[in-house]
Amino acid sequence: MQKETDLLFQILEDYLYSDLFAGDSESELIARVADAYLAHLLDLGTITEMYIAEVREDIEVEVRDMYLKKTYGHFSLKDFRRAKPLK
Repeated sequence: MQKETDLLFQILEDYLYSDLFAGDSESELIARVADAYLAHLLDLGTITEMYIAEVREDIEVEVRDMYLKKTYGHFSLKDFRRAKPLK
């Protein structure tokens, strides 16, 4: 499962630094990352349709924790993006 956790972190970083989503709020960013990772899990067949809601909720909690750690010291997502150069 470590490999998948790394993928989730990579997806979060991709969305954090992407200028395509520069106008997103914190909640929109978390939802986008969760959706992207959930789509990956569905493609792999790791989860079934029956558990999507529960798994999505767990992923959002994990992404929110990772987001808070990644943006620590910044008041908002906008401040974080302003302080960091976009990839």
